[in-house]
Amino acid sequence: MRSHQILIACLIIFGLSAVSTAQIQDGPLDPVAWSVSVEDLGANEYEVVFHADIDKGWTVYSKIDLGEGPMPTVVAFDENDEIEFLGELSEDGEKTIDGHDEIFDMNVKKFKGWAEFKQKLKVLDPSVEFTGRLDYMTCDDENCIFPDPMYFKGTFDNATGQIGGLEIQMGESSASAESGGAEHKEGTVLWNVSMDQVSLGVYSARFRAEMDEGWYVYSQNSYGDLGPMPTAIRFDTLDHVSVIGEPVENGKEVIEGHDEIFDMTVKKFKGWAEFEQQIEVIDVDQEITGQFDFMSCNEEECIFPPPLHFSFNIATGENWIGLEKIIVDENKVSNNRAYKLPNVDLENPVIAAKESGVVSRTTKGTSSLLKLFFLGFIGGLVALLTPCVFPMIPLTVSFFTKGSEDKAKGTRKAITYGAFIFLIYVAFSIPFHVLGSVNPAIFNEISTNPWLNIFFFAIFIVFAISFFGYFEITLPSSFVNKMDSNASKYGGMIGIFFMALTLALVSFSCTGPILGSLLAGAITSTGGAMQLTMGLAGFGLALALPFALFAMFPRWLNSLPSSGGWLTSVKVVLGFAEVALAFKFLSNADLVMHWGLIRYELFMAVWVLCAIGIVLYLLGKIRFPHDSPIKNISPTRWGFTAFFVIAAVYLSMGFRYMEDNETFTPMGLMSGLAPPVGYSWIYPKECPSNLNCYKDLEAGMAAAQKSGKPIMLDFTGYACVNCRKMEEHVWPEEPVFDLINDNYILISLYVDDKAELPTTEQDTVETSKGNWKLIVTKGNKWSTIQTETFVNNSQPYYALLSPDGYLLTDPVSYTPDIDEYAAFLQRGLQAFAEHRNGQDDKLQASN
Repeated sequence: MRSHQILIACLIIFGLSAVSTAQIQDGPLDPVAWSVSVEDLGANEYEVVFHADIDKGWTVYSKIDLGEGPMPTVVAFDENDEIEFLGELSEDGEKTIDGHDEIFDMNVKKFKGWAEFKQKLKVLDPSVEFTGRLDYMTCDDENCIFPDPMYFKGTFDNATGQIGGLEIQMGESSASAESGGAEHKEGTVLWNVSMDQVSLGVYSARFRAEMDEGWYVYSQNSYGDLGPMPTAIRFDTLDHVSVIGEPVENGKEVIEGHDEIFDMTVKKFKGWAEFEQQIEVIDVDQEITGQFDFMSCNEEECIFPPPLHFSFNIATGENWIGLEKIIVDENKVSNNRAYKLPNVDLENPVIAAKESGVVSRTTKGTSSLLKLFFLGFIGGLVALLTPCVFPMIPLTVSFFTKGSEDKAKGTRKAITYGAFIFLIYVAFSIPFHVLGSVNPAIFNEISTNPWLNIFFFAIFIVFAISFFGYFEITLPSSFVNKMDSNASKYGGMIGIFFMALTLALVSFSCTGPILGSLLAGAITSTGGAMQLTMGLAGFGLALALPFALFAMFPRWLNSLPSSGGWLTSVKVVLGFAEVALAFKFLSNADLVMHWGLIRYELFMAVWVLCAIGIVLYLLGKIRFPHDSPIKNISPTRWGFTAFFVIAAVYLSMGFRYMEDNETFTPMGLMSGLAPPVGYSWIYPKECPSNLNCYKDLEAGMAAAQKSGKPIMLDFTGYACVNCRKMEEHVWPEEPVFDLINDNYILISLYVDDKAELPTTEQDTVETSKGNWKLIVTKGNKWSTIQTETFVNNSQPYYALLSPDGYLLTDPVSYTPDIDEYAAFLQRGLQAFAEHRNGQDDKLQASN
């Protein structure tokens, strides 16, 4: 192999590591505030006006549906026999832009400043209430947000309306779950819930589903990752409720047999299905709540509705089921003031950063579209070196250049062939754009959702075993052969397209694991589907370039090394890299759930063993299927061996004891990949860098008031890469460590903490945007405090407060420059002294 091939193989191992660890919490808040009003036009005619106030730099899109373009603004009124629609929904705005949109690369219509959508109605009974749902998206020049649906209601006789934070109007105790929209669509499943007493203190909760003709709901049986999603009922953890045994299921028509969609034997229900769970209830006056998941399929397609939430109140007999367990009751819910620090004024800190000549730093995260394109390109170059792709280069190029009497025509065909390869891989990202538009929150859940991280761990292990040669991940041969026959059958552009598609299919056993790594890395970051598109574009370009370049310069083919055992060696090395990366995802799940399984020692040991495994393999001490005996070790192989020996030694240095921290020594290249060094069996530390810290806001503020020290508020996350970099490579350095340790009360609030709050502390809160949010976990609480107080939801995020909660200076985000971060802390101390003097002056004046 050439020296540049060595560099490419080395880069992919660390490149994929970097991209797969992006932190998703960073991103803008919803910059659009909606209101609804009613105007009386006379003669029982009314106009309902939906008004959007849009932050500067952001836009809301028209109601026009452009297909592959932006999601249009949709206003869907619930059906009501008392209401007649007069014409179509009209739209207007402060500034209407009708032209080319850079994000979607097409002509669109959108609004800046404010936008209004108006619907004229004729009402037979003005006292009737109107309800419905509004869907929209908003973008600036770089980002797009897909907020949750906004439910609205109002009355005509009082000319009032409300939008946001409303319970879903689906009947007293029933709800329909489908693939979207307010109207009944094919595939809808209508659910209702009821509660019956079985004996003293024992009740039976019954969940009944009515399905459309030809549609099914699946059993509670689990069929693994490749089977249907089982129906799963989960009661919330409540002190007054205990679940008895397993749920019992039944249906009008129970079908147990082979399912064509999943190609396995399953159990499903047709017509209707019932799931019954017995529970023991100590206090019948308290609400019983929970949620359940299900999917619905017919013979051709499946629908994956969002979770349905339910509640029972035995004392009152009230039952409820719907998409959001958010019931607005002013007597039972809090407003955002409970989660907003009252003395924090972002506009008027004691000392602003600009007054000291240093502007606070903010960042948008560690990944960018360009970075993902580059890493995808590197991945594509590595894929070129695999046995499934490398031998195809000279064969395909020779076919085009020698198979045509016109050399220029043959070159054009080869270039077209490369262009189709590029477009095919970009097209693989299209389903994720659709998925993101249906459920955008999926991209923001992946990096901290423990079950998704475990799923990625399993996938990476499967990829590794495939790279080791124990089996191949291949697509059905009939499908591949069909594409190949189409390439021969059709001529011209269509034939070339099928040739490119055939290459993508037959090389899947080698490119699949690399694409899987790219997929897992891209969709765990803020860009979601767009970042995946850029990664796949880079990957496709790297695969396509050789076919075009060698067609234009066929003499270059003579410089290519011949195929041989080295191609298999590349796959095995990547297999070890996949094992190491798999443990990153398992570590994420472990940290968030506090399982204590993948501690720092185990994680680093796995990475050291993977590096040693590569060394032993390259020296011929370990062999896998399809490996040829090593008769002699070439200089290139010795070069690889030396590189991974150095990598193993470097990783091993992470086990050195660091006296200052009284734990292991953090390694620069492993920051954000490995768990925190304090997450250890041997040298456990509750707080980073052996500092003293509080993980509860109330306890920390009480300690600050008692000690008289200012507060350093640290909004962080267990799966936050940049948080680890700050804690392990900025906080321990002088003078930062002394400034924090000697002068501040450190309060670290983990916004991705999945630990549930006590039931007495769980809450429903109205946010400053007028929406309603459930506070169930500690992470819910801390993230809400951050967004409500600081109008920011990125991590890390640092704010310096006085003991009585006043903002001392402008908060900062990721600040890797040690001097700049130290200046931030010094500025906080200076502001604290000024604030304290001001408080003393006020006290003296009052006396």
